[in-house]
Amino acid sequence: MTELFVSQNKTLEELNLNDCRLGPEGAAILGRSLRRNQKICKLYLSQNRFEDRGLHHILEGILDNIQTSAQLSGDKIIVSPIQEVDLSKNGIELVNHTVLKTLCAILTCQESNMQMLSLRDNLIRDDPADAINVALKVNMSLLKFQIDMNPIKHATIKELELSVKRNVQRYKEKQGPLIKREIRSLYKERQK
Repeated sequence: MTELFVSQNKTLEELNLNDCRLGPEGAAILGRSLRRNQKICKLYLSQNRFEDRGLHHILEGILDNIQTSAQLSGDKIIVSPIQEVDLSKNGIELVNHTVLKTLCAILTCQESNMQMLSLRDNLIRDDPADAINVALKVNMSLLKFQIDMNPIKHATIKELELSVKRNVQRYKEKQGPLIKREIRSLYKERQK
């Protein structure tokens, strides 16, 4: 029932399942649902005890969603609608190579539109964090990334923050001229 509701819902843009204790089994159902829903923009999945086993299903669903959305229409690339994902407090370690690889694939995918990702207060250590940092150096869309309250060295967290700050700066540089063009366009229309 839940899988059908999420996967076929044409209006659901925000899904808040914080503190529902879905576990790995619920994550499997949700992951299958995410594959087909092309409207969800925000996923709040904190405190669900997914662990790496359940996270695998969620990430596979998100990656499939991104790949499904990645359709070329002339020169325009259509990106995935998923912009915010909160996976905090889920007992995630990212020690499973497949799970880490899928997360990095999402972060490096050109069609990904993910702007916020929270992995705070999990069990992620330095090695997986280093792999995420490599992916973030390629990523162009992430503007907010939370990975604090994990057993990661302070220096590693600072490197991750620098990668995201680069994206924020790029975003601001792009938005300035875009906003100025929109203002000029509105002004010209009013002049007519």
